[in-house]
Amino acid sequence: MITRSFIPIFPPSDHENVAIQNSLNRMQENHSITWPQINNNPINEFQMAGYIACVFPSLYPTGSADFYAERIRDVKPAKYFRHLLLTTGREIYVKQNLTDAQITVADIQERIIQGDTYMADRIMHFGEGLRRSCQFWNSRCHELTDMIKQIRPQGLIFFTFSAADLHWPELHKLMLPNDNSEALDKTKL
Repeated sequence: MITRSFIPIFPPSDHENVAIQNSLNRMQENHSITWPQINNNPINEFQMAGYIACVFPSLYPTGSADFYAERIRDVKPAKYFRHLLLTTGREIYVKQNLTDAQITVADIQERIIQGDTYMADRIMHFGEGLRRSCQFWNSRCHELTDMIKQIRPQGLIFFTFSAADLHWPELHKLMLPNDNSEALDKTKL
């Protein structure tokens, strides 16, 4: 019978606990982002504070630096967006497709009620180019899946050689050598 594991299981260090507690304290100090209320009225993006941070959460992860945030000096929209484009690596691009019809909120709601998914599919498609967005990572996942499907006939093997030894005491309980079967029988008697 094995009474001790050959791999030591160390208790968590105090430094780790302190770091986790400090991170939790910092997260609780941050102010939460106020999301717009959901109703049938369209949102006025020119007057609602925090709108840009809600629409682009990957550009404003903390919700700060919004155009309508309180500042010491007034900032003109052209200057604000020019600065935003220069600091974010030109990840923002707005293009109006002139071939598209002008759609109202009522038109979109009517399409949703009828079960038309064209608009939602289109929005999801155009979101694939926005880095750090869900659509971006879903697109990368599909690309990786396609690569694996192409490699499959040649074989695909991936070994990490990591069994997370310090985190699986249950695994070590199951890993009894074959020679100890007699010892186990004796302990049962």
